[in-house]
Amino acid sequence: MTVGFAMFFADRREGFIVQGSLIAAIAALVVSGLLLVWFLDHPYENRSGSIKPDEMERQLVIVEAEHRDVAPPCDEDGQPAAAPA
Repeated sequence: MTVGFAMFFADRREGFIVQGSLIAAIAALVVSGLLLVWFLDHPYENRSGSIKPDEMERQLVIVEAEHRDVAPPCDEDGQPAAAPA
């Protein structure tokens, strides 16, 4: 839709290279934004910059050691825990 919007306002008096570079730049920005969203939506992939599971395991050990009296809101399967009476 964004590329179509840029094509709608294309000026016939300007050269094809100028118009093509404008549309290519817009398309590159849209694609890079979509790739960024995809990368941030998959944080645990086995790639550079991804979050490794061992970091989360260390954090869980730290949290459990510091807050022994806090009950988790769910069980190990992710089901809601029973509310305290």
